[in-house]
Amino acid sequence: MGRRIALLHVGPRAPHRPLADHHELLARAGCLTPTDGTAVETAAVEMLRRHREAGLRRRDVEGAWAGLCRRAHRAGRDTVLSQPRFAEATEEQAALILDALAGFEVHLVLTTYADSAPVAGPLETWAPLLPAGRVHVRRLEEGAGSVDLAEQLAGVVLTVRRRRLERRNPVVTRLRRWVAPREQRDLLVAS
Repeated sequence: MGRRIALLHVGPRAPHRPLADHHELLARAGCLTPTDGTAVETAAVEMLRRHREAGLRRRDVEGAWAGLCRRAHRAGRDTVLSQPRFAEATEEQAALILDALAGFEVHLVLTTYADSAPVAGPLETWAPLLPAGRVHVRRLEEGAGSVDLAEQLAGVVLTVRRRRLERRNPVVTRLRRWVAPREQRDLLVAS
């Protein structure tokens, strides 16, 4: 079996708590997601080094992100971690965030909304740190709810798994490309 997938969601205006409310949807896609919004927020304060702004000491937040990542490793399943504030990370901070996810096949999902600014800043920060094909940008409609975000994230996980299977078995991929046009021809002849 290949490495487990860690889907790291980064993007504006998508609070963690509502995504945690839809953890059943992500579980049906075979993914776990933290349901403790406080732990995820503490991890953001730690990794972005904003503990003073939050009125906390460094030792109050120390190890929060590492703890989340350790729990994800112990779970032994694909994981979705959502922290929209990571979009503000510098390249050094982003590298530290990804470092804690060593052992996972990390995919980054950047979300943007129809009326929001483009994701150029976060994209320039995060993309050089990940291999090609592991950065996914998803556009959500204005007024999209957390269930829409959960559906997008589940869709990315399923797409990544399908690509992984196709890479492992190139014969199936070739057959799929050959059979699909043939089925379409048969449908045209039958009608």
